[in-house]
Amino acid sequence: MERGDDIVLKLSGVRAHFRVKEGVLKAVDGIDLEIRRGRTLGIVGESGCCPPPPPSAAK
Repeated sequence: MERGDDIVLKLSGVRAHFRVKEGVLKAVDGIDLEIRRGRTLGIVGESGCCPPPPPSAAK
């Protein structure tokens, strides 16, 4: 069993919603994720599958 202190990254309830002409695009909606020491995560998607976040999102 893995110890809780082996978690190096933990995300809870992550959402990325964007306003588009048609309404709201929910690119990510409520994702929980834990990365543990020694593990590898790769995220792959189509090029251009999501608009970049607006500059104000970096605040």
